[in-house]
Amino acid sequence: GFTFDRYESGLLLDAVNRAKSLYFNNRYHWDEVVQRDMAKDVSWTNSARQYKDLYLELTQW
Repeated sequence: GFTFDRYESGLLLDAVNRAKSLYFNNRYHWDEVVQRDMAKDVSWTNSARQYKDLYLELTQW
């Protein structure tokens, strides 16, 4: 994906411009990024499992 480390409009615009540049200038790599990111499990079920696993890890002595 295309990230930025602070919630600032200029940084968001930079991320959008990086995405546009990749889309228009390197379509092959763009397609790879899309395929990789669409294969990720971003479901609530997966998020809940990760949260639960972390909680259990932190609370076990």
